[in-house]
Amino acid sequence: MSEMILPGTYIEVRPEGLIVPGRVSVNNVGVAGTAGKGSVDTPIILSSYTEAREVFGDYDAWVDGASDELTLVRALEQIFTFGATTVWAVRIANGEANATYMLGSASGPCVNLLAKSAGEWGNAIEVNVTAADAHSFISNEQHNGGAAISLNYTPIVQSARNRITHF
Repeated sequence: MSEMILPGTYIEVRPEGLIVPGRVSVNNVGVAGTAGKGSVDTPIILSSYTEAREVFGDYDAWVDGASDELTLVRALEQIFTFGATTVWAVRIANGEANATYMLGSASGPCVNLLAKSAGEWGNAIEVNVTAADAHSFISNEQHNGGAAISLNYTPIVQSARNRITHF
């Protein structure tokens, strides 16, 4: 029923005006932020918070918002909690180098290990070198000339997978 509030002005309350709108769709969301690991400047499609943590690692403790806290995984947690199903996430960083570690042997440095992506996560990688429990395979070891051959790897176990060439 209409009600006149001023001459010529009427207000009519209709039942459909009392209906609350449904949830806003958050099916596809894009987000960029800082994270401890993962590819930098490359969009990654995620479908769950668990997958986000596998790709970008966990977020750090919140201090005050001005202490370079990691924001991407924290935002992804909120996005998936509130119903997102597909998220395009991009890790941004300030150009840090990938962490490296040089393994040494009795004769000096022998293997340089390089983290797959930049970030502090690479500083926490641990390496454990132990003696092999199986024989190694040799691929493409080459020896030139007719002099006696001194193989680089010993002992050599006969195997169809070993490849040694003598010229």
